[in-house]
Amino acid sequence: MDNNSLFAILLLAMGLALVVVEGVLASGGIIGIIAACVIVVSGICAWNAWWVSNPLIWWVYVGLVGVAVPGTAIGAIYYLPSTVFGKHIMAEPPTSEHVTPVTDQREQLSQLIGSQCVTATRLNPAGFVVVNGERIHCESEGMMVDPKSNVKVIAVKGNHLVVREVTDAEGEWKLADTATESKAETPSDLDL
Repeated sequence: MDNNSLFAILLLAMGLALVVVEGVLASGGIIGIIAACVIVVSGICAWNAWWVSNPLIWWVYVGLVGVAVPGTAIGAIYYLPSTVFGKHIMAEPPTSEHVTPVTDQREQLSQLIGSQCVTATRLNPAGFVVVNGERIHCESEGMMVDPKSNVKVIAVKGNHLVVREVTDAEGEWKLADTATESKAETPSDLDL
């Protein structure tokens, strides 16, 4: 076996190994370009070794490259996650316990909708309320609410409550003074 034959086989093996590495690592295609260059140099060595002396081996080599390169790429992508090496490289998908929200907590919070409670901190717009002696994370509807204000739970958003400030124990809603003042009867700059 001459040097060109040896280089053709070794460079082809090296190029296929680089194709596998490209499938595993996120290199932005740099390793893939290097793999393509190595396979092209392998083809040049194979052409020098077999084109003149034995064209049949040359065409077998070309067919092998045509099947081995895409087969190696597909195999690396398909089989690698199931190997021990692939399991160490690739992240395990999260279990359903980690993906689904904490439904028990969400159900408990949903039972509080409509109840009145007192703010423990300033809601700016997020903070804490005290419901049945327990501090629970909440947010207001966007308005700042002072500490120790009466609020009513109106919704559950994610893993916290959404509250609205009330004016008295009967539960009448506090109207935002800023909203009524902003709609005052003043001429705008665009009136003609």
